[in-house]
Formats: sequence, C-alpha cells, structure tokens
Amino acid sequence: MGLSNWFVGLGAFVLDIFFPRRVIVKNIFQKNYGKRVLICYLTFPFYERVRYDHTNGAECFEMARVFDNLKYQVDVCRYDSKCLTLFWNKNDSYEIIIGADPNFGKIIKKSKPKLSIYYATTSYWKFQNEAELRRLNNLSNLKGLQLKPRRQIKGTKSAELADMVVGVGNRITEKTYLGHCKKIFMIDVTGNPVVFRTRCWSKARNNFLWFGSVGAVHKGLDILLDVFSCLDDQHLYVCGNVDEEKDFVKLYKKELSLKNVHFIGWIHPMSKKFSDLSKLCGFVILPSCSEGMSSSVATCMRTGMIPLVTKECGITLGNDLIIGCSVDSIKKKIIKFSGIREKLLEGKSKKIWKLAVMKYNIKSYRYNLSKIIRNALKYLV
Repeated sequence: MGLSNWFVGLGAFVLDIFFPRRVIVKNIFQKNYGKRVLICYLTFPFYERVRYDHTNGAECFEMARVFDNLKYQVDVCRYDSKCLTLFWNKNDSYEIIIGADPNFGKIIKKSKPKLSIYYATTSYWKFQNEAELRRLNNLSNLKGLQLKPRRQIKGTKSAELADMVVGVGNRITEKTYLGHCKKIFMIDVTGNPVVFRTRCWSKARNNFLWFGSVGAVHKGLDILLDVFSCLDDQHLYVCGNVDEEKDFVKLYKKELSLKNVHFIGWIHPMSKKFSDLSKLCGFVILPSCSEGMSSSVATCMRTGMIPLVTKECGITLGNDLIIGCSVDSIKKKIIKFSGIREKLLEGKSKKIWKLAVMKYNIKSYRYNLSKIIRNALKYLV
C-alpha cells in the first residue's frame, strides 16, 4: 500500500471511531417489526442526502425500502469499515443478512442468519483479477513497462458460502459466478436520473466519451488512446480519475496531449459539465475487461449516447454495439459509426434512450429486487 493510501485508510478509521453512524445505523426506519435484516453495504444514504455521484447510494436506499415493505426492521452497516467489530453487538441476531465484502463474509460466520445473500456488484473476483492482470501484461509486452493493478479484489468464499447471490449485471456477468454459488439472480443498475439531450449529429458523430473511474487499463483507456492516435477526425473525451494513476499518465503523456484527445478529469454525472458533454458526444465507449454492469454506461445511455462497449461491461445490446478489445477492431467500429447518416444516428440514439429509461431506473430496480427477495423468502423455514 502506498503512503497516500495508508493515510486515506487511517483517516477513514479515525472518522469511523468518532462518527459511529458511518459504520452502523440501527433501525433506520424506526419500526418495531419482529423480524430483522442487516444490509452490509453503504451507510451514508441513511444519515445524509442520497448522492448521485454513483448509483450505488440510491440502490442501497431502495434495498432498505424493499425490506421495510416486507415488514423487516432494517439495520445497515458499511461493507468496508475496519471498525465494524468495535461497534458490533454479538447479541444481535438477524433472519436475513445481505451485503458485500469484505465485511459480509465475516458477519455471516458470526451471526449465522437464516438466509444469507451475497450482493455482487462486480464479476466473480477471480475472473476480474485475472482479466485485469492479462490487460496489464499485454500492455507490458507492448510498451515495456508494467503498470500497477488498480481493480484487484481480495479473494473470498462469500459467494460460495451464501445461500444465494444477487448479482448486478447480465448473463455475461452471471457466467463468471457459475460453479461458485448455490443460486444466483441478476438485477440491473439504476443509472443516474439524467435526461435526454438533443445533439447536432453532424458534430456528435465524431465525439466519443470514455466515462470511467479507477483503473484506466482495466477499463481500456490505453487501447482507446492508441486507437485515437491513429485517427484525425474523431475526438475522445476522457472523464475519470486518470490523473491519480501517475504511472499511466507518464506512459501515455504524448497520447493524452493529442489535439483530438481531451482530458476532462472526474465529473459529477448530475453536473452542467456532464450535461454539456452529453450534448457534444454521440457515443460512450468503454472497452472494459470486467464489470458487474457499468453504471456509467447506463447513465450515458439515459442521455441518448449510443454505447460502444465490450460484452464484459454487463450491458445487453445488439452485436453491432459490442466492440472487441484490439486497436484495429475498435478503430474500424469507430470509423463505421462516424460514417452513418445523421438521421439514422438520431433514430438509434432515441431507441437507446428509451431502452435505458425503461430498464435503468429506481422503480425497475425496486420491483426486480423485491421480486427476488420475495421468492427467496419462500425458502425460509
């Protein structure tokens, strides 16, 4: 662990000690139901306003509402707090525990609930780790420099130990868990509540948005920079925490400075800056090697951006919108879509928007999760 990461971890630990509600929040809806559920995921949606910098806060809040509607008293703890044992009451018992690692696996061993549900927001950890390392090794062979992995997940047996898995993703994501769980049910992300943007397609047809976060190589930015260094008319807009990855920025300093590559940095999906970019860009492009379901792509689709993504992004689309991970194949796909008539692109954009608004929203998430949980409850003795 780097020194800066160590200080970040220490800061989080100290905050957790002095502000216990960051770690665990009891009976969030103040109900007196006889049955109890523990959600081991996020706590901030229950002591501050739901943020929309990521969809997970709203999804966690809806998860709590689902159990409240099922007449369960809801407690919530943070999935990654290192202080959880300090605030844990060993006498607390739960009929159901649902959540994510690293704390989920530890909790179900201690509490032994009647029903344990592993909430998976990524592909199976081994699949993801190997996929990222392959990307890094390929880059090392190409550039002669080994970059740091950024998206490695500590391996656990939580998926195997849980009674069932609820996974965020599609059939591609689901396949990574086969043989590693008893039962699995898939669910879509919500997407941020952005709105459709009207574009001037004569310009937008040449503008592509990479909307990522940590792990530039994992999410294929290196491949895109190599692609756009071979193009003149098409432009790449880069939004994400890339500047924090010093080794990557150093290696791709030349490409990040190209006249058709525009480094924006991290932006909030509900900001005016993102709204302006949504009007400018006709496409969101993400050659990721592993996701659960890309919430950033789902959010961009809700503005009408046409997605060009690898199948590992967990978004179910027609084959024409699925890209490979080679420079040559992505370059051909970009040139092909840039050459499509404006009216056809406009029509495709509206179809994508309608699909995204129908699938990636809070109401659908609540309904589908409720259906999964109600089905699971049938097996409770």
